[in-house]
Amino acid sequence: MPVIDQSTTIDDSKLYGSKEALSNPIFEDMEESESESLEVEQPVQQNQFVDRNTEEKAFYASLSDTEKDAWDRGWRTGKFFKGKFKDGTPKPHKSAEEFLSIQERETPILNERNRKLASEKTALEREMSELRKQMDVMLNVQKIAYEEKTQNKFQSLEEAEEQAILEGDVSKVRAIQKQRLELEKNKISFEEPEIEQPRNQISRDDKFVIDNWTADNTWFHEDKVLQASATAYFGTLSERIPLEERLELVSDEIKSRFSDKLGSSKAPRVESGVRGVQNTRKQNSYNDLPAEIRKSCEFFAKRYNFDKEKIAKMQQTAIKEYFK
Repeated sequence: MPVIDQSTTIDDSKLYGSKEALSNPIFEDMEESESESLEVEQPVQQNQFVDRNTEEKAFYASLSDTEKDAWDRGWRTGKFFKGKFKDGTPKPHKSAEEFLSIQERETPILNERNRKLASEKTALEREMSELRKQMDVMLNVQKIAYEEKTQNKFQSLEEAEEQAILEGDVSKVRAIQKQRLELEKNKISFEEPEIEQPRNQISRDDKFVIDNWTADNTWFHEDKVLQASATAYFGTLSERIPLEERLELVSDEIKSRFSDKLGSSKAPRVESGVRGVQNTRKQNSYNDLPAEIRKSCEFFAKRYNFDKEKIAKMQQTAIKEYFK
């Protein structure tokens, strides 16, 4: 392979001709102007910020007290005034007295507008919170209605299947089983997927319930024997039972087993929603619910032909969910 000798220099004049042949007065002027700008303008650009601050301070010192007050609030004048409209046209300049007069006149109005906006924002947030609360309750009511309806369908299919078995109708049994599978497949789930939490970590709501329960049952922290018994009994209860109900069961169990001990050391009860404790809070009724929730309950009760027992269960659930 031939080796290229890179030590040989190439004369540009041989390729492009003499540089003098390409010289152009216009290009020479451009090069001279560029070199001048680099040599002269660069130092000015480096000190521009410092000079501007120094100049502005000197200008500020020459202002009157009124002008200084206006300056501190954003007013500018002279070469420092650069007010322009959106279309680029300059705004009319105002004196310091005019600027301060406008501020004193408009500031209370702006403050009042801000207070009004803040009040409207707070009211809107309360309204949105109430709407979310009502939507959650109505969704829960719909869930109860749907589950009652689905349960009735399953029960009807079971009864029909038993009758078909007694009659010995195999094809009918298979048809019913197919219907059950379809019903199970199309069943709507209202439960949100649970986010797995680290072990031994309780949610904020559960902590609130536990704190209320321990406040009502002071013996839990005062007596180690009772505490151990309560903890052991609590561990035997199914986690499917709501936490508040499990704690109620623990209270009943401990009071039953250690009635003599608690009879002498039981502390005064505080207000609580635990069963067996006098509750001084207002007992809300179905009529205290918002109209939209009551309409929703009545709609589902009529649509699914609920009996009095199911209607009462749905109403109690709505009361509990809304006023919790």
